[in-house]
Formats: sequence, structure tokens, C-alpha cells
Amino acid sequence: MPCWHRWSRSGRQITALTAGEVVYRSALAWFHAEHGDAAVAVELARAEAEVGRDAATLHTLGRALSAAGNLDEARLALDRALVWGVADARLLYQSGVVCQALGDAEQARHHLEAALAIDDSFHPIEAPAARQLLEGLP
Repeated sequence: MPCWHRWSRSGRQITALTAGEVVYRSALAWFHAEHGDAAVAVELARAEAEVGRDAATLHTLGRALSAAGNLDEARLALDRALVWGVADARLLYQSGVVCQALGDAEQARHHLEAALAIDDSFHPIEAPAARQLLEGLP
């Protein structure tokens, strides 16, 4: 059974139920960003970003902030993740989504095209969404 089935939420704190079990904040933050509890996602991602500022952590922070509607801050986190130079289609896709939402069509196009150039089937939902967003850009 996945670890996220074995935890409970107490207020805004997530606690592992199994003694000694390690629950990774980034994985939980991503889960919450994808499944509707953006406030918890941001809290976990910010806590993880205090420890590490690598591309994956910053990507998770950007995703969580985006889910919470904090688009300017999300863009900043995603831009910092991109500085690492990692060829990550999902990171580029998320950056494109945020740029599009902020009205920066040129940067959105750049990131979305780069994501699809890396792997045009990088994710079963996000790759088609990237193509659809590109079609709608001016």
C-alpha cells in the first residue's frame, strides 16, 4: 500500500502512522498539489525548499504554488529550477503553464515547445495539454 494511504492529517500537519517511517515532503507536496490540497502542498514544499534548493525541489515548490494560485511566486521558483539546466519536460511544461496564465505567451511558447522537443509523450495528460496550450497561444 502506498505510504500516502497510511497517513492522517491533523490540522495542517501530516504525520506518518507507522513508527520510523520516513515520509518525504517533496513527494507529499506533489501529491497534494495534484490532488487538491494546495495549502498543504505549499507548506510541505516550502519546508523542503528550506533544506534544499535543487531543481526538483524548486519544481515541486513551483507546482505547489501554482496549484495554490500564487503564480508570480510559482514562476520565480520554476525559473530558479530552470537555471539548473536540467532537461525535464515536466518542469518546462509547468513553466509554460504558469507563463501562459500570467499572460507571457512568448515564454509560454518557448517552454512548451522545449518540453515537447525533449519528449513529445512525456506525460499522458500534460503532453497533450501542452499541445493544446500551444494551439491557443497568439
